[in-house]
Amino acid sequence: MSWTIVAGPRFDGDLADLPPKVRSRVEEFVLLSLPAIENPFALRNLAKLKGYQGFYKVQFGTYRLGLQLDGQRKIIHLLRVMHGRDIYRHFP
Repeated sequence: MSWTIVAGPRFDGDLADLPPKVRSRVEEFVLLSLPAIENPFALRNLAKLKGYQGFYKVQFGTYRLGLQLDGQRKIIHLLRVMHGRDIYRHFP
């Protein structure tokens, strides 16, 4: 069974607000890399957030993609994507 990718309600708005170069990198990751991977926990640029069960981040320069991985149901929730100085006020 492959992983299901679900974009949270604020993810699309956050994505639209990104600079074009960063947005294209995030879109490539979300549309091409994530669907192709069998085990998202094996991503080399995935880092667990300390103190939060199931919440992770992926770094794109100074921007961060905040996501939640549900290993039992095999769902990747894309929650926020923002500049590193702002994201931790809004995520998780």
